Amino acid sequence: MREPGKRRWPWVLLIVSLALNLLIVGGVAGMLARHYGIMRFAGLSDGPPHHPPPQLRMGRPGLLLRAANRLMRRLPPPRRRQLFQIIRPHRQAIREATRAVAAARLRLARALQARPHEERRISAALRELKQAELRARAAVMAFNEAFVLALNEQERVRLARLLERSGRRRFPARRSDFRRN
Repeated sequence: MREPGKRRWPWVLLIVSLALNLLIVGGVAGMLARHYGIMRFAGLSDGPPHHPPPQLRMGRPGLLLRAANRLMRRLPPPRRRQLFQIIRPHRQAIREATRAVAAARLRLARALQARPHEERRISAALRELKQAELRARAAVMAFNEAFVLALNEQERVRLARLLERSGRRRFPARRSDFRRN
């Protein structure tokens, strides 16, 4: 007759194997859900996954800010500090404009929830939100201009490459897409 400790090992190995298999299956399912879209993966959508053309992907808001952030991380620390001194006032202006947009959105939400329904109050809140968003956009454009004009020629080329790459799909189709600048 076997000892009780020897009979436990197959069960422990079985449970560990099951856990690893579930981890692998979950990882594959997560990749599929992310790549093809959760709705399609769950069977709730009949159409193919939507991949907008590159022209539309390049038009996403904040693309230049994200590319500038990636470029800053790749620069040597002395140059990064130098550029940061140039863009610091613009970052503060963007923060203030973002707070103004958030406050305007909150006022709009309160106007929409108000009883009785007041169209004039909602229209005023929408106009205020529009003005706040335009001021925020102007602050971002001033930041973009200051940042791009402060770059040297080599850094501008790197920023252009980062912008072009940002418009591509999330999962690169070609091996050359994995190259670093």
